[in-house]
Amino acid sequence: MIPIQFPESNATLASEQEEYEPLPVYVWPGLERRMAFCCRLSDDEIAKIVETRTIWLQQLTFCAPFQPILLSVERPEDMPSSPRKNPYELKDK
Repeated sequence: MIPIQFPESNATLASEQEEYEPLPVYVWPGLERRMAFCCRLSDDEIAKIVETRTIWLQQLTFCAPFQPILLSVERPEDMPSSPRKNPYELKDK
């Protein structure tokens, strides 16, 4: 899976961390720090999903509680359709 830039993204995670690939995200305003990103699948990945009907997800928790996640094939309905500045000035750490 290849993370892709999308018009609504207003932050990039891991942009200065060599061990990770930069991840464009949209961050909603609010204390939840809800984020969305999207990836493009290769033909081989699509074939594997068709064959197995399975997707695996790994999340690094760094000993913190596992956070709620949602996988979807649909763009979030409540994501603005135009670029917006991130109100939290998200910085990579």
